Amino acid sequence: MISDGNGRWATSRGLPRSAGHRAGAETARRIIEAAPRLGIHTLTLFALSSANWKRPAAEVGGILRLLHEYLLTETEHSIEQGVRLSIIGRRDRVPPTLRQAIADSEAATARGTRLPSFMLPAVSTKSLSFRPNPSAACSPKCTAAARPKWIC
Repeated sequence: MISDGNGRWATSRGLPRSAGHRAGAETARRIIEAAPRLGIHTLTLFALSSANWKRPAAEVGGILRLLHEYLLTETEHSIEQGVRLSIIGRRDRVPPTLRQAIADSEAATARGTRLPSFMLPAVSTKSLSFRPNPSAACSPKCTAAARPKWIC
């Protein structure tokens, strides 16, 4: 799932862009909750692209704070729902407190089997390939040289 247009959605309604990002996070939470009932076994959320870092510092900071808040408030809910959270992407670009929240959330949800969910902060769309099920065999086109190591 690629969360795109949240800021534009808010702006078109006369709201600050941050309201759109918050609405997007709430939508993601509802999707994560509904996915297992809909037969979705793995979910990848594209949370923040490398291009987003070119936005105003206040907006980027707000998105990162929202991700941090999400991890702090939703980790317990994820445990209850059997969701395993994995954050993939460039952690070196996020603040140390967010890196710690990521590590804590991943550790706390590591035993989740109902819906492995992946969030991708600070990655480039050029480096992404998606598989619907991480246990499924890779495509013959998916060679070690052509993919990030976490894909297959």
